[in-house]
Amino acid sequence: MRRGSLIAVVGVAWLLQASAAGASGLPADQFCVPAVLRDYEAPLDALPKVREPPRSGRLPFGPARLRFGPVAGQSEADALVTEAEGLEFRFSVSGAKLGPKDLDWDVTSRLTRVDRAGDELLRPRLKVEHLGRLAVGRSYEIGFGRAGSHGLYRYDLVFRDPAGHLLGRYHRYYVVVSPNWNTQLVLNGTSFRSGDGVSAQIQNPGPYRLDYGLSFSIDRKEGDQWVGVPLATLFGEHFAFILIGLSLGPGEADGCSAGFTVPERMEPGLYRIVKTVSTGGLTTLGAEFTIEPPA
Repeated sequence: MRRGSLIAVVGVAWLLQASAAGASGLPADQFCVPAVLRDYEAPLDALPKVREPPRSGRLPFGPARLRFGPVAGQSEADALVTEAEGLEFRFSVSGAKLGPKDLDWDVTSRLTRVDRAGDELLRPRLKVEHLGRLAVGRSYEIGFGRAGSHGLYRYDLVFRDPAGHLLGRYHRYYVVVSPNWNTQLVLNGTSFRSGDGVSAQIQNPGPYRLDYGLSFSIDRKEGDQWVGVPLATLFGEHFAFILIGLSLGPGEADGCSAGFTVPERMEPGLYRIVKTVSTGGLTTLGAEFTIEPPA
């Protein structure tokens, strides 16, 4: 599955008091709890077990090895795919010292939508492709360019030689989901005063893995515009972030990767905390809050 590293972040602890509650918010130790918002793996657990393709196998000639595995929209292939992605397998040859290898194989891909018991629901999609000469250092892909509508699928993969003899048969399940993003930055409250703790949690109910760090920025609403507030002005000239890379899997919420204690010098008004996350491209998340005058 396309899972990230679910980490309870404490890298900005010098700014965030775990016991401090906002004027209308939760203390950080209650709010900053990693959680599973949507378990994408659950439908796979009840399906009959199948044999997944091995990562490599020895070819019928010489020391060369054929490597193949599922291709997904991200660098780590897995069983979670969106409707915008394909269900494909990638082939490559390693260990071959004498140049290209001629396989002359026919590969049949069969994609079937199934129910939670593994029974077929619709007529399968079939595709026969020829796997001929494989050059070292190149990869070749077979399969379906688009997964289809959301649901559960079984992918059957069959290899045959030129005489039609069966060389191998493999099966793999996939969960196909909507490619909705829906990622949010959520705060432990909406209004705060000096001395209160502001905690920001990334909630990622969508199907993509997120990469991000501890850094954040703060904007203040001035008229109809958002204006950046220098963090050194709020927290001192020696303020800095720890450089650490974090990741968050599909359907998960982190343990707060941003937070601070409201300093006395932070003037009342409307603010927002901003973080940048990546899932191939950069996306900015923001959450608004109000700083109230002293009680």
